[in-house]
Amino acid sequence: MLGALAAGPDDDVAVFEASGDDALTIGAMGVRTVHAYAPDAGAHALVALKRAAARELPAQSVRSLLGLGHFGRRVWFYHYLRPGLPPDVQAWWDPREAAIREGIAEAGVVEHAMTDLRVRVLPWVVGRAAVGALLAAPTLDAQQAVLHGRWRGLRWRAAGRVALPRLARLAGADETDALARFDAVLSRVPLAQSPYARWLLSGAWPEPDGAPVWSTPAGLAALKPRIATIATSVSARAEALAAAVPGAWSIVLLGRAPLTPAEATGLTRGLRPGGRALGWGPPPTGLRIDPAESVALAAMDRSVFPGRPWIGRMAGA
Repeated sequence: MLGALAAGPDDDVAVFEASGDDALTIGAMGVRTVHAYAPDAGAHALVALKRAAARELPAQSVRSLLGLGHFGRRVWFYHYLRPGLPPDVQAWWDPREAAIREGIAEAGVVEHAMTDLRVRVLPWVVGRAAVGALLAAPTLDAQQAVLHGRWRGLRWRAAGRVALPRLARLAGADETDALARFDAVLSRVPLAQSPYARWLLSGAWPEPDGAPVWSTPAGLAALKPRIATIATSVSARAEALAAAVPGAWSIVLLGRAPLTPAEATGLTRGLRPGGRALGWGPPPTGLRIDPAESVALAAMDRSVFPGRPWIGRMAGA
């Protein structure tokens, strides 16, 4: 989906996404600068550790640290990277070696909520056999048959109306109709094409294409020489957009939470003429939106909670 932004060497990019994966991926695309705005200290520490891993480690070791590959020596990798981390990031991770041992891809509040859904909710509301049958479905038709025959019932609807909006809220997505949007993923998208949904159901990431793009061998090779172009800071999206310098950015990745009116004002101030923004939900006024492009973006959305993506463009060169 990031490819639709046509990012290039003259672009200065702002990224509002807590995991850091979008910032590192677009950095690997060869843009001039990337600023990753983390909403809190924990997200900032996560992005900083991923950035250090991308700079110092080979692809297999990066995947091990993330928890996407073999178990490996995750805590050893952290101590190898630790001297190059800022003091505040060291202070965050030092008492959290247990989370590193588990794999930092599973250390966030969203991932913990997904684990809780997988371990505590699904076995009770649909049964382990139904989850296994869905994961083993060889075709989309077979996947739909499992959903219709063994999944959708009163327990799932009741539990899903509670658990899924909470999960969407933690993920920064629009929690409206979260149950219906998650159900749409399971009904319309083969699980092999939705790695996050497959991980939610199974606890395992598919190899190798389920990895974040920046952590694949090709993505990491492109990213390593460009690590210095990526900066991070702690700032909520509303605060960063309110303080936006006019024309500071040519591309803004807004994350999945819909914009507030005040944020939309800050966005249009911060975008330079011809700049692009990728967001979800109702698009702001003041940007040109191509309806056909929005439809194409929606078809590419393989997230757990697909929404209404759009790319808006500022008038000008």
